Amino acid sequence: MKRPVKFIADPRARRTAFKKRRACFLKKAYELSTLTANDVAAISFAPHDAPPGAVPDLLTWPQDRKEVVALSAASSVRPRRRSRHQ
Repeated sequence: MKRPVKFIADPRARRTAFKKRRACFLKKAYELSTLTANDVAAISFAPHDAPPGAVPDLLTWPQDRKEVVALSAASSVRPRRRSRHQ
């Protein structure tokens, strides 16, 4: 049986849980891409890890952010126009 989703009050436990979930999330993006042979991009950031005014910790899959930007640009093209580019 699944545990109910609730706010984790302890900041240290919350960060630990987030890091575990993030690793699983990025792994699932990789698995989805492999199993379906489709392009998949995942973006995750942790604003609570960054000090005030700093850039938050950002992780992407694929790890090369240029690939993520290219996938994002390709997904914004309408399907009818996208077929001409392939």
